[in-house]
Amino acid sequence: GIADFTLVDFGVMFKFIEMEEVLQPAVAAYQGWVKLEQLRKDPNIVLYFSNILQKPVWDSEDFIIYFEGHWETWEFNKDTQSVRLRTKQEKLAQLLGGVKDIDGVSAVVAGAKDELTKLPLPAAARALVVLAASTHDGDGLDVTKTINRIAAQKKLLANLRSILATATNGGDVVLPLHDLLDMADLAAAVGGAGAGSDLVHTRQAAQQAVADIVFRQLEDDKSKVDVPLLSRVLRLPGVDEVDSKLASMCQPLVADVGLEQALDFVKSAGSSSCTEVANTFATSALLMMDTKQPEPSTEEQLQVLRIMGSAGAALEDISGRLAALAQGAKAQDLADVVLAVGERSFSSDALAQATQILAVKLGGLQLPAARLLELAVASTKSSSLAPVVGAVARAVTADAAAWPVSDLVRLLLAVAKAKKALNVEDKVQLLRHAAIALKPQLGSLPSADVIKLVLAVAGDGQSDLLEAAAEEAIDRRISGFPPAQLLVLSQGLVGGLGGKHSLVERLAEFWTETLKEWTKGSGGGWDSDDEVTKQRKEMEKKSRLSADQVVQLCKVMAPCGKERLLEALGANLIARVKELTENGRKAVEVQLAENGALAQYGRKDRLKRAVAAAASGSHSRSRSRRRSRSASRDRGRRRRSRSRDRRDRR
Repeated sequence: GIADFTLVDFGVMFKFIEMEEVLQPAVAAYQGWVKLEQLRKDPNIVLYFSNILQKPVWDSEDFIIYFEGHWETWEFNKDTQSVRLRTKQEKLAQLLGGVKDIDGVSAVVAGAKDELTKLPLPAAARALVVLAASTHDGDGLDVTKTINRIAAQKKLLANLRSILATATNGGDVVLPLHDLLDMADLAAAVGGAGAGSDLVHTRQAAQQAVADIVFRQLEDDKSKVDVPLLSRVLRLPGVDEVDSKLASMCQPLVADVGLEQALDFVKSAGSSSCTEVANTFATSALLMMDTKQPEPSTEEQLQVLRIMGSAGAALEDISGRLAALAQGAKAQDLADVVLAVGERSFSSDALAQATQILAVKLGGLQLPAARLLELAVASTKSSSLAPVVGAVARAVTADAAAWPVSDLVRLLLAVAKAKKALNVEDKVQLLRHAAIALKPQLGSLPSADVIKLVLAVAGDGQSDLLEAAAEEAIDRRISGFPPAQLLVLSQGLVGGLGGKHSLVERLAEFWTETLKEWTKGSGGGWDSDDEVTKQRKEMEKKSRLSADQVVQLCKVMAPCGKERLLEALGANLIARVKELTENGRKAVEVQLAENGALAQYGRKDRLKRAVAAAASGSHSRSRSRRRSRSASRDRGRRRRSRSRDRRDRR
């Protein structure tokens, strides 16, 4: 063969060295600023001009023109006639400063590497301003620009914590509170309301990064909050962690705040779970209301109390005031305040007194169905609202047919949870009229509402409504309930109808067949199925009851006394005994006792032994893990000891 080759004089290549290739290492060697006169005398510079360019070294004016023309790489100081090489993060900042539109900023940020983590804060803020403002003009972009925008938004937000850490020098430098809050607002705006879930998560983390700096500066008394900034601080994520500190800072501010603004702060603090801040401004607002001339009307006072109650502020105080105002208040206004306080799970004699007056007033007034439902639900959170449950029940009884069926189910469930809040006669009438309204609509109820209805009425024993709901659940929907939901439904049906009811017997038969199928799967009986069936069975396996829940099912279905079900339950537990938790194993032991649900199980001795073996195996594995960790530590100590011995011998 023939080999072609060319002889190259590598000495020629030096003629192609660029000016930048000589200047950068020369200036970098000085590690900072270098004067032009000193640079002009640098041996490498002199050699480059004489040997490569074959011309005299530039004068100072030539160098100035060059450095100012390459501003993204060089920083020139005219006063000192000095120059320095910009860092990578400074170069990035200069590049960002040179572009104004969204696509230019996106391209620079998307292409940045590690230098983005140390980007100067002003440059990061400017980039955020552009990225945050670009939420509605992305239609019709080409693919590259779209990708750059999305990448830039995520990238800048993800690096904001590092950028802030650099700007604060790890906490030594204090940043203006106003600037930090602007940064948090900008981070929250990136991507707009239609942002994807991953971007939402990233910007939440960015907001938290800003919030952490704000909270640290407040805790260290390096920053102070004033009235204009307080509402913005209260919007920061996690602000409740500095509630006490913030409340102490707010003490001097109350004198500069009027009633309306104080109430705004109460609302903001309440929505952020800053109870102490809310109490601070609530106390001030109540004092201003007491001294206001002319005296506020009852309606105006109740409006103030409602705002405070919704925020969870000064609940004891406003309950006392509410009791004093209740007699002369309109029922609607009184209900609003009672509901606001009750929603906060607060109870007191004064609140119960106000609620009793409200119950009397409701006798002659028809509140909207939504408000009646809210009062019933709130009564499950505060025992002080019990007096109003009867009035709510009577109002619903008179108009049950007009209620949305899902709301009626929710109300029945709330009344059931508010134990002893309703007298027998009111409850009988409520259930009778609810049955008339609900029975024709059972087929349209979501399955979750069918379960709620069963739970709501099961505590009152067998009834037409419970039987109708049970028939809908068992005869028409039973195979559609996830096993965990069917367990809850079973508890309500067995408790309400009894274990011998025909519907409950059909439920027991369904559980029997289901448990047998699960046991078959646990024993490897599905291995021979085709691939599609295997996948289906695997999904069923994941959705089945846990072993601990099967123990709970034993207890729930015990009143049925069905031998086939008992055998299926026991067999499933034997097959899955290793899946039982420690609490699950203890629960099995209880059910195997003389009066337990598994006391009559034919193979209970085998189940006992299996549970004991599983418990022993669990303890052995725990001891094995401890021994393994101990042995690992011993090996580590021996290696360190041998290393020290070798160093000593040397």
